[in-house]
This record gives sequence, structure tokens and C-alpha cells, in this order.
Amino acid sequence: MDRDLANKISVPDYAASQWFQAGEFPMDQVPTGLRRWLDSGGMLTRRMKKCCGPSFRLRLLEQRAATANELNGGGLCREVSLECGPLRTIFARSLIPSVTLTAHPWLEQLAENPLGETLAEKPNMKRSGFSYAIVSPGQPLYAAALPPGAETPPVLYTRRSEFRLDDNPLWVCEVFLPAICLCQESRG
Repeated sequence: MDRDLANKISVPDYAASQWFQAGEFPMDQVPTGLRRWLDSGGMLTRRMKKCCGPSFRLRLLEQRAATANELNGGGLCREVSLECGPLRTIFARSLIPSVTLTAHPWLEQLAENPLGETLAEKPNMKRSGFSYAIVSPGQPLYAAALPPGAETPPVLYTRRSEFRLDDNPLWVCEVFLPAICLCQESRG
């Protein structure tokens, strides 16, 4: 693995206008039902499975070569939706650089298996803290996140983090759609 190359790859901006670190983001302006999802650690797939039970589904929307605008140096772009019954609740875009794919070719074979849960099982994985953004209509990430014909809210809230697998980077951006507020986690 070319460690110098892995460290030179820049963090993708996911075409959001501005990213904030946790302490800088106006979390108090996020609707309460959404805030508990946006501002929590752990793996979203696990939480969604707990919330939705057997109606949970991870759907692979697209897997393709990353564009130069998405990821300098080439790599893979993987887009999935987390669904609770017929509702798309979360849209996630993962960007995996070529250097990471070379070291971990299994990342190209995930299909509809959850990336986060798979990474969590790896002893050599580290995850950064979150940064947050508000995405508005007209921004590419906004359009990608919404299913065809969906209601268009004034903004979408999103977060991103970096994973390091054997010091090879990859990034995940999670966009929280309005239907996430309908998911009620069991307390207990």
C-alpha cells in the first residue's frame, strides 16, 4: 500500500455547500425527530434494522467509477438507500479510492450488504468523527438522495465520516430523508 498516496487523497465534499464539525453545526435547528438520528454514533444500518424489523431493506442504487469531481485519483462510488418498508429513510454515498480498492478488493463485491456493518467487523478499522452539512434543492446531492416523485423538503441534513482500513481511506456520506422521523426505535 502506498501510504503517501493514501494520505494525499483529499476528503470529498459531496457537492455540499459547506461542512461543519460537530461543535460548529447548528444542531439545535434540526427537527427533534431527525436530530436523534443525525447526532448519534454507531452504525445506522444496525439502528434501522432494530427500528424497522423485517421491513428493513438496504437497496443498492448504483455502483460505478467515481468521477474526477467526486474523487481525485479514481475509485468507486457506491450509492445505497436504507428503507423501512416502502419508505426511503437514508441515502448513503460511499467513495472508495483506487488505492483502498487495491488493498481491499472485496469492497467492490458488497452488493446489498451493508458497508458500515462489514467495516465494523474489521479489527483494523478506524472511523473519524462526523462533519455535517445542510443540502438544498439544486445541489447534486439533494437530487441524488430523493427517490423519483418524492416530496421535496426545503433542505436535507447530511453527515459524513472517514473510515480507515489498514490506513486506507474511504468516505461515507449519509443523507437523512424526512421519512426517518417516522422510525421509532424501541426503548429498552
